[in-house]
Amino acid sequence: LGKKPMFQKEENLIRHTGRHYILYFIPGFTGIVLVSFCVFLLWLSFQLVETSPAMAQLCVLGTCALLLLVHHWLFHFVLSEGLCDIILTKKRMVYITHRLWLSDLMHDISLDQVKAVEAHQNGLLQHIFDYGEIWFDTGGSAPGETNQTIAYVPRPQKWAAEISRAMKAL
Repeated sequence: LGKKPMFQKEENLIRHTGRHYILYFIPGFTGIVLVSFCVFLLWLSFQLVETSPAMAQLCVLGTCALLLLVHHWLFHFVLSEGLCDIILTKKRMVYITHRLWLSDLMHDISLDQVKAVEAHQNGLLQHIFDYGEIWFDTGGSAPGETNQTIAYVPRPQKWAAEISRAMKAL
């Protein structure tokens, strides 16, 4: 009702993706370590039942609280990252990030304002898993500025080539 559509009729979708799955590795590993710690606390509570029942109850309570926090943190992270999108149309690049209940950001970079686009892959992991950053030169920014850089882009070289083709077609 009275809302302006996100894309105009003559604006066609060229490419669309989410951020690279490597983003889930560190939170997943942290979750596994914390759940393992919860299992240890539960085992410890069973060991303490006969000698110190109050301490055993405290361990079970702490385990339940920690497990609840870890579960909700991972759930929030996975759902938030699942909503991040990178969209390329004939006229612009749109990068959308969501943090459930915390923030919604939409970065809109018009292709007619972009002077150049660069794909960066630094380090062994980025080359093995084929992800990196895309940086846009808009005539006043330096490489590494967060408002002109999209991180964790899968196949950044292909994205840069598609963006360059779309810029030339304008």
